[in-house]
Amino acid sequence: MVLGSFHLPPNRALGAKFAIALTRWLKEGKIKGEWICKSNHVAVVPGGLNGVVPGLRQLAGGVSATKLVVRPPETIDV
Repeated sequence: MVLGSFHLPPNRALGAKFAIALTRWLKEGKIKGEWICKSNHVAVVPGGLNGVVPGLRQLAGGVSATKLVVRPPETIDV
């Protein structure tokens, strides 16, 4: 269960009010929208499946705020 969901019946009225207020705040410039839908940086790990281990090493080394992507079709000589 997600306690912050506006889809749950007890939260729907609050969600409707919040959506109206959020839209107004964005239009008035009280808040800026770039933080709402900002995704993490994406880094493609080369080598297809051969890049999984190096990608895991990057994660262990402290890669932060980056989505590591491995593309299996790029795999050569497994």
